[in-house]
Amino acid sequence: MVSSSPSQVTLPTNTSALRLIARLDIKGANLIKGIHLEGLRVVGDPQIYAAKYYSEGADEIIYMDTVASLYGRNNLVDVVSRATEHVFVPITVGGGIRSVEDARTLLRAGADKVAINTAAIKEPKLVRQLS
Repeated sequence: MVSSSPSQVTLPTNTSALRLIARLDIKGANLIKGIHLEGLRVVGDPQIYAAKYYSEGADEIIYMDTVASLYGRNNLVDVVSRATEHVFVPITVGGGIRSVEDARTLLRAGADKVAINTAAIKEPKLVRQLS
């Protein structure tokens, strides 16, 4: 909620209105973190971090394969399948989804939602096909 003064923002006191969504950037089998927009550092196993964020109250987990389109791959099926054994919040997956079948495969593996980017630009009708 914004007060009458444009320079003053009031945060809601009811924290249940807030949703915490943890985004995990993946490269290969690793969780990565960008360093000052200049490079990537491996920080660990995405499963461990997803379980940690879930146990700490995250409302949703996003797995994003940051280089899937660059390398023409889609390797998050196993990551999603394993995550659903220990994480019981919605899971969104993005990166490497180039077709309806790619999306179906991830949804069957346990993803609740898929996010598309490069494929939607290269093949705009994919958005309609997926909706």
